[in-house]
Amino acid sequence: MSASLGRSKASSSTRSSETSSSASSLFASRPNRGINGRNYQIVANHFPIKFTSDLMIVANHFPIKFTSDLMVYHYDVDMEPMRLNQDLASMTFADDSVETDDKSAKRRLKKLNSKIYRVVIEEAIKRYSGPGELFDGVLPVFDGQKNMYSRKELDLEKFTFRGINGAEADKVVARIQVEVNEDGRQVIYALNIKNASVIDMNGLKKYFDKQTNVMPSDAIQVLNIILRHGPSILNIPIGNSLYAPYNESAGKRKDIGGGRQLAYGYFQSMRPESNGVSLVIDRTATALYESGVLAKFICKILGLTREAFMALKGFRDSDRKRIEKELKGIQIQVNHLTYKRKYKVIGLTKESATEVKFEYKKTDPRGKETNMGMMSVVEFYEKHYPDKCPLKFAAMPCIIVGNIKNPNFLPLDVCELVPDQHVSKNLTNDQMVEMIRSSASQTPANRLQFIRDSAKSTIHDSKSYMKEFGIAFPAGNTPLSIDARILSAPLLMYGNKRTLNPFDGKWDVRNQQFFEPRALEHWIIIALTPNMEGRMEQLERCVKESGTKLGMRIMNATKRVSLKSYGPDSIHKVFEKALEVTSGRLQLIFFVITPKYQYLYESIKKVGDVDFGIVTQCIKEANLSNLKPPLMQNVMLKVNTKLGGVNAILTDIEVLKKRTMIVGVDCSHPGVGDRMSRSVSACVASIDDSYVKYFASTRLQKRVQEITSELQEMMLDLLREYANRNNGNLPEQIIVYRDGVSEGQFNAALQQEIKGLIQTFAMEKPGYEPKMTYIVVQKRHHTRFFPQNPAEGVGRAKNVPPGLVVDTDVVSKTHFDYFLCSHEGIQGTSRPTHYFILWDDNKFSADELQQLTFSL
Repeated sequence: MSASLGRSKASSSTRSSETSSSASSLFASRPNRGINGRNYQIVANHFPIKFTSDLMIVANHFPIKFTSDLMVYHYDVDMEPMRLNQDLASMTFADDSVETDDKSAKRRLKKLNSKIYRVVIEEAIKRYSGPGELFDGVLPVFDGQKNMYSRKELDLEKFTFRGINGAEADKVVARIQVEVNEDGRQVIYALNIKNASVIDMNGLKKYFDKQTNVMPSDAIQVLNIILRHGPSILNIPIGNSLYAPYNESAGKRKDIGGGRQLAYGYFQSMRPESNGVSLVIDRTATALYESGVLAKFICKILGLTREAFMALKGFRDSDRKRIEKELKGIQIQVNHLTYKRKYKVIGLTKESATEVKFEYKKTDPRGKETNMGMMSVVEFYEKHYPDKCPLKFAAMPCIIVGNIKNPNFLPLDVCELVPDQHVSKNLTNDQMVEMIRSSASQTPANRLQFIRDSAKSTIHDSKSYMKEFGIAFPAGNTPLSIDARILSAPLLMYGNKRTLNPFDGKWDVRNQQFFEPRALEHWIIIALTPNMEGRMEQLERCVKESGTKLGMRIMNATKRVSLKSYGPDSIHKVFEKALEVTSGRLQLIFFVITPKYQYLYESIKKVGDVDFGIVTQCIKEANLSNLKPPLMQNVMLKVNTKLGGVNAILTDIEVLKKRTMIVGVDCSHPGVGDRMSRSVSACVASIDDSYVKYFASTRLQKRVQEITSELQEMMLDLLREYANRNNGNLPEQIIVYRDGVSEGQFNAALQQEIKGLIQTFAMEKPGYEPKMTYIVVQKRHHTRFFPQNPAEGVGRAKNVPPGLVVDTDVVSKTHFDYFLCSHEGIQGTSRPTHYFILWDDNKFSADELQQLTFSL
């Protein structure tokens, strides 16, 4: 039986078996292109690329041209620094696959960063590029770690080092050595080069000519590395993004506090699309550590001035732990040697440099060690580096480097931060706010110009490598133009069956009443600050006036309270007292929160929602001076919904005429540095025919696991609740919106989640086979759309209009996917959401599914 998608008459066992293949051909195929909506021309940050044999590939989204019958040779490269007088034959390379009892071969050798790797490779290409040499007549590219690619086969046999023992003894392995200048000293590196594979770039043409269903991901990777090799030599590569180095970005980085800076760069990556492959380029931002004197960095961590820091006679233990937590893993360099030797920080001593002592051993010219007894760090520097003494920070702890068994201790005076280090730790709330505010300040027009400039830079920096591999950008740095569509906004129905049609993603609820307003009879206002009686009385009056206009029946507040002193633990008592004064009939508590007590927000929500099941509405103290109708309308929209009311409903959505359950699925994972917490998976589902009331089910699962292992149990919870709310009836069709699944996890989602859901339906009721559509929702991508005519943009930012849908050019050639901007972008540039349909028993047309998604 051939594998086919979602036949409505198939048994559950047959449908389940249809997901057993891992081929992407099982994914829902594109039914058609959408036609609904008015036309709208936009510019995407994709740049087309082209094969010489007329296969278009788009680079975000700019035109490339390269020889499609090219064979690219892939090599594995290992490198290690050589010890003094060490020969190539005795070199041991770090390879976990080598099985040996020799402990020296298993030892963890120096881990090189990608910058050193690239320097060594570039020097090796220069050194061995002469006639008859290894790289004669060829210009390879390198990924910064292990993979090197060449358009011609290298003559490894000629440079095979005879006498290699161990795992490489029966392989053709070229072994060469090269000397480079590393931080002011000469270091010799040994390189091990061996065959890995041969990549046929014609596989891309075959894929787009529909001669194969398999996307040649290795060919995409080759294109990525070719176009990243040159820029990565000149910039700082972090993931798929590139940032200008410190010496070229003076004044361009923004201080966000705590010794951290905001740096701007650009993302670039190749993507297969409907017309070929595209290079996506986008503006990115990240946090980097400041460079310079380490003591100055510590000042910023503690929030101290230089004068206050110099006056310290040491650190409080809490401050010392805080500094140690921030410094661990950071690279520093020392300034007391003849070269800038680098170390990784592993800790901070409890004692000062005067008190920290170590066993001092003196080595004579013949290499003999003599134990000279215990010596303090201060004494050591006074003896060997008198020009650095007296140490200014002798009363401060020392930086611990090296390893725990054999640590080295460095005084703050000689330590500097290595430039251009990426912040991998969590940002503070203030730093995150500053980063978002700064990143969102750029208009779409400015962002597009930045993207074009970045594309121009990529073309310039990759020129020699593009020529080597036969690649060109026919359109230069001109981005891709697309004919997009603007969908009609859904018609909303409010009270008394009055309808309202949103415009540009906005609508006004003045003169409207809620579709199902709720009564608010037993409620309390609590201010987390004293002397707020007058403002609370004003809030109560505005709540009653605004709610009444929207159709709600609102009684006077049962009580208004200003708290003078409290903490997170007292929030529980607040709810107990509130229930007492309302005789257990409490419906809602309004909390007025001051900036000082913003941290209590999570406690209020947890205690209210989880411990007591009492609805809460928080409002900032600053907003009490601006209780105008627009603000109060937004507040009452939330209040009515929390009380179980319905503000408005959708009308005339054809695909929802059947009994339908809309499901959302996502997983939440522990933050950076949290090694103990588990991941949480959650499902929500609509349980009414207006699609405004939802039921939720959650489960704990293995940490950092995205594919939901408990989805079947959660779906059973949802189906049973749906039946309870609908006279025992189950939904005829189920539409699942799945967030958080990457493209590399599509097959796992098909085999585990979709297959599991099909089995679950039969478990709930024999013969129950609802039609299911499973849609992956992706927001973490770098495709951006811009109005081709900025005057046609909407809002102050001049973004693309809400309802913009794209299902041509930048989407899959065969699979069913589309991009949709559902909201107005009020800051920065709108990020379209990418919807990829993995499974579709309902056989929706493109227009049906796009309009449904926009309406929801």
